[in-house]
Amino acid sequence: MRSYLRRARQHYTDLQLRRTARRNNFRPEDALLVFSDPRGGSTWITELLHRIPRTAIVWEPLHLRKVPAFRDIGFQWRQHIPQDATWEETHDAFEQLLSGKIMNPWTCQKSGWREFAQAERLLVKFVRGNALLPWLTDQFAFRRPPILLVRHPFAVAASQLLYFQFRGNKPPSQWRGFGSPPVGRFNDAYHEHADFLQTLETTEEVLLAQWCQTTLPTLRHPDNDKRWITVHYEHLLLNPADNLERIMSRWNTSMPAGIEHQLRQASATTNEATFLQGVEAQLQKWQKQFSSEQVARMKAVLEYFEVEFYDDGLMPLASASRPSAPTLEPAVLV
Repeated sequence: MRSYLRRARQHYTDLQLRRTARRNNFRPEDALLVFSDPRGGSTWITELLHRIPRTAIVWEPLHLRKVPAFRDIGFQWRQHIPQDATWEETHDAFEQLLSGKIMNPWTCQKSGWREFAQAERLLVKFVRGNALLPWLTDQFAFRRPPILLVRHPFAVAASQLLYFQFRGNKPPSQWRGFGSPPVGRFNDAYHEHADFLQTLETTEEVLLAQWCQTTLPTLRHPDNDKRWITVHYEHLLLNPADNLERIMSRWNTSMPAGIEHQLRQASATTNEATFLQGVEAQLQKWQKQFSSEQVARMKAVLEYFEVEFYDDGLMPLASASRPSAPTLEPAVLV
């Protein structure tokens, strides 16, 4: 009986989602977009921004196993598209997405069909789209610049290792396809690093290289923090009110009501116990997870990619941020 009821409820939900998608007619340029790496803090900031009235969340629409609309046109995980490239099928897919026409239980897991029916705008969360920002902001004239939330790559790797399962216990050199450029369109940017990738021996090194390949080109783009708003996770954690004010100012929007009490709450995908220990504990988690040898290996990856925004310290370097960067007191770093 329980199985029957579960299937009946799912069938009803699917039917309502399809009906809602047909009725939806959101304007793509009105969408609020959040970009980040997996485990980069995107859930936290998305939950904060969801306080904006009449906003419905679209959850991870570039997950190829969950959203066939992108998979079926040849889209790849962490797809890169050159800014001046033409890919009509992908433009059309994003237009459908940002109009509210692509809806399923996965993308609507944070906002039900009733919320979509009442919403005036979409809040779309991406964790595999950092490399798309220059192209996407050329394709659509967003009224409010997308947000690029950037977290220290060592912290991202540490959180990914804890949260995801990576290829069992096989070393990276035995991963299927590892070290080869991804298949599909516009993969030339990955070719030059294939030899280096083959030398990496640990999962954390691979995760660092992946961060460098997908995030650095956007951070180094001449329109970084102009056509999109670059926010550092560490700055947001240390000074959330000022950073949210900066976003709302760029969006010409007032601060959402009731957001203050949520600023220090962990997201639905964060270890709340650690988060509640304080900002310092949240920032220092990766230091307790990696040995000095692991840190040295990861630092070598940063050096290979000539990363100017981070080193093995907790905070972004000054060159990573246009606004003045908050810093931790020396005692905190002990």
